[in-house]
Amino acid sequence: MTIGEYRVDESASGSAPAELTDQADGAELFVAQLVAAGVEALYINSGTDTFPVQEAIARRQALGLAVPRVVLCLDEAVAGAAAHGHYAVTGRPQAVLVHVDVGTQQIGGALHNAQRGGAAMLICAGRSPYTIDQGVPGGRSSPIHWQQEQLDQHGIVRNYTKWDYQPTRASMVAPAVQRGLQVAASAPPGPTYLSLPREVLLERPEQPALADPERHAPVPAPGPRPELVARAAAALAASERPLLLTAMAGRDPAAVAPLVELAEALGAPVYANGFRLSIPTTHPLFAGTQAREAVAEADVILAIDTLVPYIPQEVRPAEGAIVIEIDADPLKPTVPLTGFPVDIAIQADPALALGELLRALLQARTEEQASRAGSRRQAVERANGERRRGWREAAERKAQQAPLAADHVAAVVSEFVDESWTVLDEAVGNSPWVSRMLSRTRPGSLFKSAGSSLGWALGAAVGVKLAEPARRVLALVGDGTFVYGCPTAALWAADVQEAPFLTLIFNNRMHNATRNALRGAFPESYAQATGNWPGIRIDPPPDYAALARACRAHGETVEDPAALPGALERAVAAVEGGQAAVVDVHVAAP
Repeated sequence: MTIGEYRVDESASGSAPAELTDQADGAELFVAQLVAAGVEALYINSGTDTFPVQEAIARRQALGLAVPRVVLCLDEAVAGAAAHGHYAVTGRPQAVLVHVDVGTQQIGGALHNAQRGGAAMLICAGRSPYTIDQGVPGGRSSPIHWQQEQLDQHGIVRNYTKWDYQPTRASMVAPAVQRGLQVAASAPPGPTYLSLPREVLLERPEQPALADPERHAPVPAPGPRPELVARAAAALAASERPLLLTAMAGRDPAAVAPLVELAEALGAPVYANGFRLSIPTTHPLFAGTQAREAVAEADVILAIDTLVPYIPQEVRPAEGAIVIEIDADPLKPTVPLTGFPVDIAIQADPALALGELLRALLQARTEEQASRAGSRRQAVERANGERRRGWREAAERKAQQAPLAADHVAAVVSEFVDESWTVLDEAVGNSPWVSRMLSRTRPGSLFKSAGSSLGWALGAAVGVKLAEPARRVLALVGDGTFVYGCPTAALWAADVQEAPFLTLIFNNRMHNATRNALRGAFPESYAQATGNWPGIRIDPPPDYAALARACRAHGETVEDPAALPGALERAVAAVEGGQAAVVDVHVAAP
């Protein structure tokens, strides 16, 4: 059962959720502070340095005191991705616990994704014991404690985290946990790092106490400056060819409605790359994910919460075009060089800024400008409608193609995925088809990692399902990203934690992103001429369906387009019955 936000053992007597035992040590202070802060899950891959925390959890459970849900992940990458997914759908940071330097390194890809994806999480790691004196609780007791110690364990993560810290006394543990969660969840959100020496975890402070989460709460992004909103509104009102670009605006579902209303008021196309659902994919003003031509033609560009609005080598805004940016962190100091000139930078919470900008636009524009925007909206919607029909017709023409066409696969998947599903897109080169073919209207129902470390979706699906058990979860991946996602660990967690999800693999038997990069640099390459793609082909592929079945998941392979609907029906039924499912679809490489 639960008391408030806190999970307690069903056999427990009614104790205060964050109450400490009379044996409280640093480890119990760590666990109790997570509870006090409302952390729901501790995603863990343990080692010989984490046992004090595990004992504290067992002790509290035996005494009926609250603990976070403990989710064992057989690989740290899955733990990091699961915490990312959990945060993405709830907006509440979770905790990860790994072991010393090697566990920290193993979570590196997930940490990168959390940084660029703005996922708040507290990543905790053990630290090799630092004492060699006899009789010190937690001191070095094995040869591995010399092997593990590094000159600067925190240096492994410092490029990727907002904050890092190592307490040296047990009394510092609870304040450090709360500080890490506070910094992680403050705008812009991101990961923080806390190392926990065994000596500190096993020390018993004389007066153990917890930090007050309400007095150490996250700090939100500011509201927009009125004079900047007025300048932006005037530019947009006078615009002949406005353009809206976004990547992450939909990370706050409250931003979706004002973004849509602003686009409608302007009659402007919206290009959204699917990192978050920022505009319904069915909306007539949604123009897709790739805005190259639109960037060159626009006279005013509004970029909302996006790191890369365009690729300068491919396209640049027209001479004299005005670029407006809305972002909680428009400076992006963790990116050494951006190269995107901005005329009006509004540092603000996007949901607040979009609402203010819409109001300012409606007040500032003339009747003539409003009429022009209405006519423009009709033209943009007609053009988008034609583009959307072209996508569908092209997919239909490939309905009998084998290996299957990726756009046709996405179109068939869309028939099975209603608004009860949350979709995690890591299809990489096939991702544009996901945004174009899947009908997504519910804010918070479409996610990408927003980082470049592949292998995110499987672990994230575990976290999403644990955070929202009533939702059905679909992970769309390539064959490379499936392997990178540590499928054995992810599917095992889905089984043991009763968090079933459906995975569909766009299996083109190669690292196609690498092949496309080679073809882009060498249009008349030896690789293309000879069909020799060294280190790129995954052929013959592993039997991914058999791997799934080995993890007690449902698994099928699809090579015939006629077999895809039936395979999806069986996979959906398996998920609804509580079993994870994998459908490995062999698609043609574009």
